[in-house]
Amino acid sequence: MALDESGLRTDHPEVWAETITEHDKQQLVVQYDRTADPAKLTAFLEILTALENERWTYRILGEDVDRDSYRIVGRAVDFNFEDLYQQSRTMVEERETWAPLLGVADIVFSHPDIRTGEVVIYTSQTEVQQVGMKFGVPIRIVGGSGGLEVQLTRFADAKPYSGGAALVTSKSMLSTNPLILCTMGFTWKKNQTGELMGGTAGHCYYEANVSTWYNGGNMVGTRAFYNNPSDGMLLRSSPTGGFAANMWVGESNSNKPRLKVKATYVSGVDGAVARSGARTGQTTPATTVQTVGATAPHSHVANVIFTPITVTWDQTCASGDSGAPWFSTFASDGQAKAHGQHLGRFRPTAQTERYCAYIPVAAQAAALTATVALSP
Repeated sequence: MALDESGLRTDHPEVWAETITEHDKQQLVVQYDRTADPAKLTAFLEILTALENERWTYRILGEDVDRDSYRIVGRAVDFNFEDLYQQSRTMVEERETWAPLLGVADIVFSHPDIRTGEVVIYTSQTEVQQVGMKFGVPIRIVGGSGGLEVQLTRFADAKPYSGGAALVTSKSMLSTNPLILCTMGFTWKKNQTGELMGGTAGHCYYEANVSTWYNGGNMVGTRAFYNNPSDGMLLRSSPTGGFAANMWVGESNSNKPRLKVKATYVSGVDGAVARSGARTGQTTPATTVQTVGATAPHSHVANVIFTPITVTWDQTCASGDSGAPWFSTFASDGQAKAHGQHLGRFRPTAQTERYCAYIPVAAQAAALTATVALSP
């Protein structure tokens, strides 16, 4: 019985307190709320005990190499994740009420910290005082130095979400549970409705077997449109339109200013291009294309062919970059031109090694009846 099939997360939300991967010990820690209802706790622990005798294969999207098997262990904590998440969400949605209660000027972002069991509140206020437990909720306040603009990263982004941000299948923070990871691609505009939607790789859905994706403890969006041959998938936020026509730059933990997406590359052989992935960060726009119009069998859907694939000479992409923007920059202002969204590693017929590849946005636009959203 695999962890995802055990029902621990879905059937026992009042006990489940998320997972933490400890790579140095080669173990996946399943946290559980020791203060939960005794009968529900007992049922949870019976399943967990059975899982502790099994091995678990470490998986991240985008690579087809052998993995080490990690041990599953349980760890008792004093919270369950669902309550912690809802408390965090409430404080953001009702920020005008909660800010004065916490003694801060504003609340610009929050997330649940599954290592400490606290709700972490971000404020633009420079000097803050910790309140500890407030109305039964343990709270940690982070402020100063510009507030959220400094705190945001690819792993803890906020609406409107940008290309290059991390996507995970859990509400927990990426840094504590990097098991299933993809990257936000470009923002797309549906042709008929004009709705702004977030793009990423369609194969992420099949690998993770989930429709809803998160970043920094908050829901980014749910799978609404897809096309398997072009590996395109569009996410709908709630409320709709929670995406920006820009993208992260810099390393994987970057909080640098973001590039605006101001044009799309339509046809021909791409010149120097770069990738902005959540796992590997941004490459420099120096990689050139070696093959266009390549094809490959879909990694998860029978009788479907990935097409058309553009293969670069780059080999620095890694698992977790799936869906990432491939782009070039304008010499005039350094802003971005959209080329494609990352597919993975691909071995051209004439090569013996695998190279980083993407699906051109022109092909995905036709397949998804949408266009890349551009910034003024």
